[in-house]
Amino acid sequence: QELRALLEKAMTFDNPIVLMDSNTCVQYTETIKRNFDNKDAAKNFVFVRELFESKGFKSTVAEDEVKNKAIKMRHAQGKQPKKFGELFFDTIDKILVLVDTTATSISLEDSVSSDLKLFPNEHADFIDILRTNVEMRKKLHDVCVEEKWGPDMSINKTEKFDEFVKNETTFNNFGSVKDVLMGLYPNEHMPSDHPPVVAKVTVKRFTGGSK
Repeated sequence: QELRALLEKAMTFDNPIVLMDSNTCVQYTETIKRNFDNKDAAKNFVFVRELFESKGFKSTVAEDEVKNKAIKMRHAQGKQPKKFGELFFDTIDKILVLVDTTATSISLEDSVSSDLKLFPNEHADFIDILRTNVEMRKKLHDVCVEEKWGPDMSINKTEKFDEFVKNETTFNNFGSVKDVLMGLYPNEHMPSDHPPVVAKVTVKRFTGGSK
């Protein structure tokens, strides 16, 4: 209801731009829809994207671009055991504008001088499959818990998972998941677990009440 009210308020302004951590993503929404036992309840459930699109907004952030995705994982030495080993690799931040507004998603690394380093493209295919493949995610979770992985990925034991990947998946020449997960956010090159998202928005000029 709060988001609905915010969007309705934004619609009363010229050239509204809404920046938001949506706390959801395409993959999460699809998973929720698949797991609905009561199909009638599913029909009445309003998802974030459906809500802002129904109000005439669109997101300018490219959902599939690896540089826009938050990549983080719950280690196994915290205080929430039910969340141990959870891998998150999704685009959840949004820059919303009205659908008729001209806007282009921009790569931070290509447009802004910065010391920040985003997750490397070379690992994008592997981490995407790791995010969406149920068997691989379960194995990663199990190894994380069994080996009691901590926040410092460089010292965590990954041999059991590495062997699984080499023997049970198509990544036959795979090195080590440690090389991939060393890019988890936050790290020394990215202090936030949300990578910055950037867009160029062309606003309309209003004069005397007319566009």
